[in-house]
Amino acid sequence: MNEKLGEIIARLRKEKGMTQEDLARELNISYQAVSKWENGISSPDISNIKAIAQLFGVSIDSLFGLELLPEKDNNRFADADDAIKKQKILLLLLMKNRLSKMNGTTLLQKSIQAKTHT
Repeated sequence: MNEKLGEIIARLRKEKGMTQEDLARELNISYQAVSKWENGISSPDISNIKAIAQLFGVSIDSLFGLELLPEKDNNRFADADDAIKKQKILLLLLMKNRLSKMNGTTLLQKSIQAKTHT
C-alpha cells in the first residue's frame, strides 16, 4: 500500500486511539490543521514532523512511507535474485556450449552421447 503522509498520520492517530483534537492539543495546533493534513489539503509544517514521529513512536521515514519493505516484498527481491542467478548459470552454460562448438562438439551432443552409451 502506498500511503500518503496524511493517510499515515490518520492511521497512526487512530491506532493510538486519539482524536484529531487530541493530536492537535499535543502539537499545540488547531484540529482543523490536522483535518487538512489527513484529507490531503495541506501538509504539516516541517517543524511538526519530528514531534509527530516522536508522538507516534515512528521514524520520520515511516511518516513519509519510506520504511523498509515488509517481509513479503523482500521475498519478491529474493525471487528476483534467484532469477538473476539462473540467468547467470544459463549464460555460463551457453558460453561453455559456444566454446565446445569451437572444439567441434556441443555440450548437448556430449550429453546425448553420454545417455546413448549408458
